Amino acid sequence: MEKERHQSPATPEEIWAILREMTEDQRKIRVEMAKRQEDFDRRVYGAVAYIKVVEEAEKYAARQGLFVIRATGSSASIINPAGFKPKRFDTALKQS
Repeated sequence: MEKERHQSPATPEEIWAILREMTEDQRKIRVEMAKRQEDFDRRVYGAVAYIKVVEEAEKYAARQGLFVIRATGSSASIINPAGFKPKRFDTALKQS
């Protein structure tokens, strides 16, 4: 029986190391994307992802308007049923 492996979250030092390794081209792309962000429709949705579900957590998340993402092998899938209406969180942000 194979042991379940858990990946620990990256430390701030590890994140900074990754960012420092970005190529100059990657930095230019990020800067250009940030400049163009004003051109995009800003809709904010929520999601929860899982590898192994706990009780009815995926159904609860969907009822709260969140996209539910299940890990499937080396990728992931959104598993909300047809007709699912995600909750928009950007409207709540505008009101605060």
